[in-house]
Amino acid sequence: MGKKHLRRTKYSLLMLFFTFYVAATGSAIAQDGAIPPPPALTPQEFCFGSIAIIENLKVEGSNIVWYNQAEGGAPLPAGTTLVTGAYYAARRVGEHESPRTAVTVITDVNVSPLAALLPQVICSDNAIVANLQGVSSNVVWYDRAEGGTPLSAEIPLITGTYYAAERIGNCESARTAVAVEIVESPC
Repeated sequence: MGKKHLRRTKYSLLMLFFTFYVAATGSAIAQDGAIPPPPALTPQEFCFGSIAIIENLKVEGSNIVWYNQAEGGAPLPAGTTLVTGAYYAARRVGEHESPRTAVTVITDVNVSPLAALLPQVICSDNAIVANLQGVSSNVVWYDRAEGGTPLSAEIPLITGTYYAAERIGNCESARTAVAVEIVESPC
């Protein structure tokens, strides 16, 4: 009899372990059977001239389906062009979906080019990018008309042409050329 009791104990422990394992590592379905909605960044901006399609929206997770209404309707197909407004993301697991998460989309964000900036004369033995004067606090500076990365504030300047652009969020205006002359002190 003692042997049979020992076997049942092993079997019971095995079942408890298996049940615990499934509950701890299940799919995206919560313990109550609900699928949590996907977290999303909102609003999401698409600059003028960029590709604003449904696949470029950012949400966390996988198996995401998109809708253009909060409830009902059919999922939007891949390649759907976005317009300014609200879109709704849901996580799909099998035939089940999570509640929808609203994502605000702003398309064709257009940052106007800067008005012509006057040439700048900087009197300093140690002129740096931070010494350049923009028309707002959103101006970024480049050493080329196209491409490259914005110059950091501590980069030393030399006499020449620099390029200013207005940046709002992730969108940037066309660049404006600015002549810069560095004059060593005393000035």
